[in-house]
Amino acid sequence: ITLFFIFFFFFYSQISITGSQMPASGDTARYSTALGSSVGNYTVTGANYNWNFSTLVPTGQAVRKFLASTSTPYFFYFLPPQFGEKTLDSLPIPAIPGLGSTISIKNIYSFYRKTPIIGTTTSFDAEGLGLTLSGIPVGATFTDNVELYQYTLNYLDRDSSTFNLTKPTSTFIPFTYKKRGYRITQADGWGSITTPYGTANCLRVVTTQYSIDTIKIN
Repeated sequence: ITLFFIFFFFFYSQISITGSQMPASGDTARYSTALGSSVGNYTVTGANYNWNFSTLVPTGQAVRKFLASTSTPYFFYFLPPQFGEKTLDSLPIPAIPGLGSTISIKNIYSFYRKTPIIGTTTSFDAEGLGLTLSGIPVGATFTDNVELYQYTLNYLDRDSSTFNLTKPTSTFIPFTYKKRGYRITQADGWGSITTPYGTANCLRVVTTQYSIDTIKIN
């Protein structure tokens, strides 16, 4: 999966991204979803490039909320300074042989942290996942955290990181879930971006993730 991120700043020149530009507990970010046919070619990139998306046609708007872990259903798994973001309301689960379709997964959260806790931030990490399994809140932490971004991030920087997550074992949860893999992040362009809201300086960051998900029915 390739994700396309554009970070906005106030000055129009080549920029760097540091941990201070990343979300913190209590932050919100507003965004618009756009009609696909109005996006144009977003794959072209380079130095001092202008991405002109002035013709974007919004189909809706939403808010990303980064909540203190104590304000989520999974506060007893994740403690401050970790903070969470709800990423899905529910996840469809097919019928499991011998169990039927009695399992439901709802309220999926991702949890983050800036590392280190004190001092200059060197990475923005994903710490784990929280979900409500058939009414029971369950938290799973990475034994090898996902380093989403490493700082300072400049044009042509490229880094990679591994990750490993295992759901805790419990007699109340009839399956085991594991996720492992690695991701590569590269800043492959800088310049300015124009949208219906105006023009801003930006750094284009592309992330490619390779992962294996394993589900074992107990």
